[in-house]
Amino acid sequence: MLTFASFFMFSLGALIPAYLISRLFIWLAEKFFARPHVIAAHVLTLLVSGALYSFFSGYNMAFGLSMYALPQFFWLAFDFSRFCKNASLLPEREKEGEKKADETTATAE
Repeated sequence: MLTFASFFMFSLGALIPAYLISRLFIWLAEKFFARPHVIAAHVLTLLVSGALYSFFSGYNMAFGLSMYALPQFFWLAFDFSRFCKNASLLPEREKEGEKKADETTATAE
C-alpha cells in the first residue's frame, strides 16, 4: 500500500518526466496550430505519462493516471499563470487580431 510519504516522493520525481513530455506537446501544438493549446497538451501528457508508468510498472492504467495527476496539475497551473501573465508568449497573429479589435472599437466610439 502506498503511504503519503512515498506518494509525495514519487510526485516530486514525476515532476521531471511530466515537465519534459508536456513541453514536447506544447511545442508540437505551437508548431502545428500556431498557438499553445495548454489544456490539450497537458491532457495528452497525463495520458502518455500514465500509460508509460502502467506499461513499465505492471499496474493498471487508472493507477498510472492517479500517480501522475498531481505533478501534471502542477505544470498545468504553472503554464496557465505563465501564459496569462505574459502576453508576449502569444503568437504574433493573436496580437495583431487584438490590435485590430482594439482599433475597430476605438473607431466605433
